[in-house]
Amino acid sequence: MVDLVRVSPQWIAGAAGREIPFPIVAYVAVDKGEVQASFGLAWHHQRTWLWFGDAPVERRYAVYVVRWGQRMLRLAGQMGETEVFSMRVEGPKSKRLHERLGFQFVGSEPIAFDDGRETVEEIWRHGLACDDC
Repeated sequence: MVDLVRVSPQWIAGAAGREIPFPIVAYVAVDKGEVQASFGLAWHHQRTWLWFGDAPVERRYAVYVVRWGQRMLRLAGQMGETEVFSMRVEGPKSKRLHERLGFQFVGSEPIAFDDGRETVEEIWRHGLACDDC
């Protein structure tokens, strides 16, 4: 059984090994006492972001990842958000996950991270409808 556990931003910052200087809502998926995935919502650069941690997710957790993504979109709608963005990370299933969750490709944008790194990332947008709320 996979348990969904809300964790503090400080816990995520410690796990990521860096400071997170913006508001987030964070969850981890725990199976047999081990964290299998992290995900949540973040508010940064005047956008609401759905994020998934970088940990590789085993195939058997795929259905949970989709459900958790849907849950985060509903939470964003309940919080009054009208759109949610997500950066697509490298990986063979990332595009399919974004499409499955209802995101649409916006384009590639330069991203400057708080730790000084800069990169160009694919940005995807989900326009929340009332039935997502």
